[in-house]
Amino acid sequence: MRGRKMRGVIREVFRGHIDAFRAGRKLAWREERAAQQILTCRTESQGYHVVRCENGHFEDKRFNSCKHRSCPVCGTCGTDSWVRRQEERALPCAYHQIVFTMPDGLHPLWLYNRAVFTNLLFKAAWAAIRKFTDDPRWLGATPGMMAFFQSWGETLNTHVHLHVLITAGGLAADGRWVRSRQSFFCPSTALSPVFRGIFRAALLKALAQGDLKAPHGSAPPYWRMLLNKFGRQDWHVQIDPAYEHPRGAIRYLGAYMRRGPIGESRIRRYDQQALTIAYKRPDEHPQPTFELQALEFIRRFLTHVPPKGQRVVRHFGLFHHRLRLQLEQARRILAQEPAAGGGARAPRTAKPARPIPPAMRCPHCGKPLVVVKVRFRSSSRGPPESKAA
Repeated sequence: MRGRKMRGVIREVFRGHIDAFRAGRKLAWREERAAQQILTCRTESQGYHVVRCENGHFEDKRFNSCKHRSCPVCGTCGTDSWVRRQEERALPCAYHQIVFTMPDGLHPLWLYNRAVFTNLLFKAAWAAIRKFTDDPRWLGATPGMMAFFQSWGETLNTHVHLHVLITAGGLAADGRWVRSRQSFFCPSTALSPVFRGIFRAALLKALAQGDLKAPHGSAPPYWRMLLNKFGRQDWHVQIDPAYEHPRGAIRYLGAYMRRGPIGESRIRRYDQQALTIAYKRPDEHPQPTFELQALEFIRRFLTHVPPKGQRVVRHFGLFHHRLRLQLEQARRILAQEPAAGGGARAPRTAKPARPIPPAMRCPHCGKPLVVVKVRFRSSSRGPPESKAA
């Protein structure tokens, strides 16, 4: 397979190599489920639905999508809906993007304690930011913050980090909207050691209490020693200049929230043994592409499947559900239309209707197709059937 658009190529990789990948290892439940869903997406194993033209010109039986959040094929619709919700939640003001990273030596601790480690990371980032937003020298108000967890880098390697979108201003205790006094949120050289100290302290406490488990082959004293060592190193925290609005960043990050760690558009070639993958930022590398063997690709892909129920996007400050009244107050100050029902979203009617894709229009008259039957587990065999008048 070769070309810029290789729809279904990731499923082909799993179909050709998942059995060899399973041999000699036991997959975690989250990995096994993700692999099974990707393999059966839009096949009879997922059931089917029947669509019909309103004028009776056309009827089609189609297999269902798996709707798994790591599936690159069927995540588009869910991504679009998620992006719209985040845009509705956002306030009409400038935003900063902050990226929190940590030493690579902590990755084994995350791999062995995904849920606990991730929760501590979110809390540490918010606590570090509050050290500055609560200080009148920097802001002296409560901002709105969205945080996005990612565990992969450009080559699908393990790279645990947190993307943060934060309003360049906040609601003060006296009800005023206070804008950031700086063109940047705060100096990264000031935020980095604060984040490092809070996160290290949280990890050490969790180790002492037994909430964090030492990976096989190591013991808690080793990790305490390592955390003390990392406490003397610089941690990279990147703070971007303010954006006029958050839409571009939300859409960029949304592409990875519902479709897995890589989009199929980045895969340039698959020869049944190896994949040629394009870098997202080719100008930063000697070559525009890199190569992964199929088994290594599956290993990296499944490494980044989140546990069931884990929230990889979280909201803090004005965007937290407990501060809905304060959020609506901020909307009024910034002259934004209030959210419906006192919630954190603007009314859906304020947004233009999503265009109907060509696949959901009758090929004869162009009218929208209507779903007339849904079956979640198909007992039939063979390919989908189509009928046209």
